[in-house]
Amino acid sequence: PVKKADLLRARLQQLITKEGLEIDHKNVIADEEKEYSLQNSNGNKFILKSDGSYDVTAKVIPFEAYASYIETLEDASVHHDFEEVLFNVDQYGKGNYKAFRIKGDSMNGGSIDDVPDQALVLGRELGRHHWKDGFHKTKHGFIILCKENIFHKDIVDFDKETGDITCHSRNKSPEYSDFTINLNDVYQIFKIIKRFM
Repeated sequence: PVKKADLLRARLQQLITKEGLEIDHKNVIADEEKEYSLQNSNGNKFILKSDGSYDVTAKVIPFEAYASYIETLEDASVHHDFEEVLFNVDQYGKGNYKAFRIKGDSMNGGSIDDVPDQALVLGRELGRHHWKDGFHKTKHGFIILCKENIFHKDIVDFDKETGDITCHSRNKSPEYSDFTINLNDVYQIFKIIKRFM
């Protein structure tokens, strides 16, 4: 009979070959308990599960502490330890994954795909070179990290000439009206790919 560990090892080898990665001790770990994992260049660890899915580690950037995170983006010598969490995903990813603890109900309009206050979400960074292509509708919205604030919104319009995006809330309450942000004031945009209540 084929052992589960051997199947996991074979699956990991297929992934490494497919992605053109090299096996080395820096990014492939097999511990005594036969946990097989691969770490991408952004520091996200992908742990191969017996069903073929992966648990991915991601640092949690709390909305209240976003200024500390922005500080690390502006000054590479600054380091803050943020809590790490696991999300289950279907496949290995080379992207930059971060988790966010949502604050407020601006994106909770009562729909099944909306995101309530205090939900934990996993975001994959949308590289700046993709911004010029516009922003497609998403299931759970975007996390937009700006110089002065962090937002969880849908991006419903993009003016390519000015670089302005229109941010929209799913909650219809008057205090959550649409507003614009210029992309020159944005550090990072993460597309939410998973939500955990």
